[in-house]
Amino acid sequence: MRDQGDWERLRACYHENGEMHIMWTADSADAFVERPRANGRIRK
Repeated sequence: MRDQGDWERLRACYHENGEMHIMWTADSADAFVERPRANGRIRK
């Protein structure tokens, strides 16, 4: 969903205070969704 830019569907996968921990980042779910969206790397 992230690579396709499907932001609302991706955000719906996490609960309100969800966190994302993967090899290259550990951040809130909101930051994980918003960072690439804000910098324009991935668009829908």
